[in-house]
Amino acid sequence: MKTLLYIFSVLFSLPIFSQQISTNDTAQLFYRHFTVQDGLPSNEAYFGYQDKAGYIWICTDNGVSRFDGIQFKNYNSADGLRSNTIFGCKEDKKGNLWMYSFAGELYSYQPKTDNFYNPRFNDSLAHLLAGRAILDLVFEGDTTYVVTVGAYVKLISKSKGQTEMHLIEGESQTLSVKILSNGELVVINSTEENVTRFNFEINGKGFPHVETIRNIPINGLVQQQLSSLQQGNDLYIVFGENLLTYNFKTKQHSIEILPFTHIPALKKSSYGLLSGSYGKGLWLLNKAGNSFTYNQLIKGKNISGCFEDKQGGIWACSQTDGVYFMPNSTTLSFARSLNDASRRVTAMFTNGDSAFYMTYAGAMYMVTANELPIQKKLIEPGLYNMRNMMTLNKNEILLSAAGRNLKYTISSGKVDGISSRDICERGTKQSQIDVFSRHHYLMMKDCHGASQNESLIFEDWKHGKIFSQSVGENGKMWLGTINDLIYFDRSTQKISEIGKKNGIRNFSVKYILSLGKDSVMVASNQGVFLVVGDEIKKSITHENGLSSDKVLTLFPLDGELWVGTSKGIDRIKNYKNSNKALVVSVTGLTGISKCPVTHLVSIGNYILAGTDEGVYIFDKKQLFDKSIDVVPVITDLMVNDDVRITEFNDRVELNYNKNSLNIHFNALNYRNALFNNYRYRLSNDEETNWSYTTQNYVLFPLLSPGNYEFELQVMNPNGSWSETTSSFKLTIHKAFWQTWWFIFLLVIGTICGAYLFFRARIRQMQKLGELTGELSEAKMQTLGMQLNPHFVFNALSSVSDHMAKNDPKTTLKILAKFATLMRLVFRNSRHAIIPLEDELKALNLYIELEKMRTGKEFICDMNIETINVAECKVPALLLQPFVENAIWHGIEPLPANGKLDLLFIRVGDTLQIEITDNGVGRLKAALNKPKDKRRIHSIEIIKERLELLKTKYDAYTHFEITDAFEDQELCGTKVLIILPWLSDSEARGRDRIVKRFMLDGNSAYN
Repeated sequence: MKTLLYIFSVLFSLPIFSQQISTNDTAQLFYRHFTVQDGLPSNEAYFGYQDKAGYIWICTDNGVSRFDGIQFKNYNSADGLRSNTIFGCKEDKKGNLWMYSFAGELYSYQPKTDNFYNPRFNDSLAHLLAGRAILDLVFEGDTTYVVTVGAYVKLISKSKGQTEMHLIEGESQTLSVKILSNGELVVINSTEENVTRFNFEINGKGFPHVETIRNIPINGLVQQQLSSLQQGNDLYIVFGENLLTYNFKTKQHSIEILPFTHIPALKKSSYGLLSGSYGKGLWLLNKAGNSFTYNQLIKGKNISGCFEDKQGGIWACSQTDGVYFMPNSTTLSFARSLNDASRRVTAMFTNGDSAFYMTYAGAMYMVTANELPIQKKLIEPGLYNMRNMMTLNKNEILLSAAGRNLKYTISSGKVDGISSRDICERGTKQSQIDVFSRHHYLMMKDCHGASQNESLIFEDWKHGKIFSQSVGENGKMWLGTINDLIYFDRSTQKISEIGKKNGIRNFSVKYILSLGKDSVMVASNQGVFLVVGDEIKKSITHENGLSSDKVLTLFPLDGELWVGTSKGIDRIKNYKNSNKALVVSVTGLTGISKCPVTHLVSIGNYILAGTDEGVYIFDKKQLFDKSIDVVPVITDLMVNDDVRITEFNDRVELNYNKNSLNIHFNALNYRNALFNNYRYRLSNDEETNWSYTTQNYVLFPLLSPGNYEFELQVMNPNGSWSETTSSFKLTIHKAFWQTWWFIFLLVIGTICGAYLFFRARIRQMQKLGELTGELSEAKMQTLGMQLNPHFVFNALSSVSDHMAKNDPKTTLKILAKFATLMRLVFRNSRHAIIPLEDELKALNLYIELEKMRTGKEFICDMNIETINVAECKVPALLLQPFVENAIWHGIEPLPANGKLDLLFIRVGDTLQIEITDNGVGRLKAALNKPKDKRRIHSIEIIKERLELLKTKYDAYTHFEITDAFEDQELCGTKVLIILPWLSDSEARGRDRIVKRFMLDGNSAYN
């Protein structure tokens, strides 16, 4: 059995000048605290339970709440509960979840409706209970035992939804009746001559035959509820301050007096027995021989309910303070005193068997770890206002701040001033080389005997302040600055800007770890990098699983690399091997919060993490012992953004036009649900590779008809993928018109319809241009430019060619995509401003048609970064002319396949769009084609359209076409468009348009 934390205190005193400091802390089990501010319906929580699906349920005096690791979902009288005071819940053997209320009523949760069912027998049940609260439920076949004080009710399910009820009451002196899963336990309390005695008897086929045990003297009156459970051969009964243990094998019993007054919350766990208490928090009871040990996990609270979840986390419900959750039995922390103004750790190192750290407020602590970590406060916050420190030797520590140095003596606790000469005479300073910048000079400071020397090593330093450094062999060194990692060779006086050389901009380096010889590991604002000389050999970033690209510290341990980031701790296995490196979230395993981790050290069996929230401690022997399988859950499926599906027991069947899917999911990982990494695949008839994401949703737009299966897994804290795979099967039916005769008629009809449509459209726009003037004329020409008739007839000609080749499958595919594109274009053209998502859907279809037309499999890469394409708004039909030009005149003349890149970036209040192709370039394209007046006019129209947008929203716009270069060689054409950032709310706030402008702005698109 794992050992949890045994809390004890050792008082001591440590003098600092005339001040005595005698504050010691033992490490406390780390827990999270959930209240109404986190989403609970009330801070008065009675009971906690984990259902078979993995959800956590919390019962309160204001309804019940379901927790998925990220958010609480609350249920009350509006969701089918007649009474909001819910005392507990339990699942029957069929998987139905039942809630029992203070009013003596039962409610069954219905997952299909996400609501509660109120059975017809509730009024009769409440009448039988006569005001006695329900304490427990036991399910045996078709019989449900409703347990209350001194009695229980048997609910026997009959056919046609009928329920038979029987009230079974105990004797007049019966304290409580508790139904166990395999029998009946009757507890009787009697008082004779001021001595309280305790009797109990056990009946039922599951128990060995036991005579009634009588006249057991107990401590104090026990006119209250009791708890009982069976574990192996032992039966435990807890009431008041008494713990009774009965062994079925030896038929012996014993009574112990608890160090607390018990609340009926006795539960089994892998660590021992969990018990709540009145006013003394949560306790862990472990049997050692014939006695018990008691460990206090939470102090000073009324704990009314507790349990252990499937991941080994401990939950405790408080009657006044919400819910406490201890994610991991090996994660410890130190409580902060009220006068410590800051928890942020600014410096940390080990000295012998102890660790020392300082906080932003200037407090210094020492942590020792023999059996349990103990913290001693050495310097009060604000006393000397020091924030940096380093070891001088085993008994002395150098404190520094703003050019001022002090010496702290560990053995005496004294703080004295110290000179530069004294610093050089002590310990590690003698061999330390410190490189720093001064104006435009690079300086080096080192010690020679008792003197400290400064020497100039480079005269033209232009890289700013040095934040981290590592000195290698033969005078070579790596210097981390705010803008780059500098490699400096003293022997040749050569400087190499590593970031710039390897194509990394703003390469801020926070920590450099020497690997010996000519290589280092670098912690930067863009991930972890292996650097050999001035070459980057390997990078590990957020895309590889790091919690954040902003890395603050590195710490090698047992062949692995521990990484402190701005969002927690990761460890990298095989970090020197680029092909086998595996990133595992330590933060997700321990359950601590997402906070910056600036320091990592090790003492004894423990890892200490210095963070912006204080110090966390991990037992490295036990941290990775227990394997945890996180459960992925598919929550719902949105079809075409209007139909929501939540049940996946049967195959999901959709019509051909219901083919755009948005699948939402999460993982029931209560240690830290925000660190989940997912992999998924949507398989058709062929094998499909896994795709990876850290989002809790995935989009599949415009799926073709066919049979599919969606599969989802989540990464476990140890880096493996979950054994549980969440999945559902899907069928998208074919359209009725996918026949040969209909294809022929559709081709003819489409050609005629397209001709008539564009003819009518042109006439309408000409008439509209006469009415609205130059502005409407420009917009009319813009629409004609976006999707003009010659593109339509080219696409239809391609359809005809494939039909002539007797290629019906390709013909059908081209026709379907063309029809879908036409539908999108017609819909988008009705609005001046549309979501970027709609624009990209039309653009993707256009590109696919161009691939079919040209027969070239050119690469199209769309980088949307973190832009919400559903929220972002752009002018309708803006991008197609540039993509068309890139394909027709840049990529198509290439002898090989080409590439097209579209980049979308939000910069302040603007959206920047770059369209880059690797085609023949503008000069060759101009030589290969006749001068196109339509294209020249289209450029002017685009400029006018952007100018109108600038006037409408009073915002900056820009448009330019340039040659694209790579390594100073021409490699294609680049288009840059800068638009104002528009969303629904921002567009309304910035819109200054007048009525005339609104009329003109809409008319060209109707």
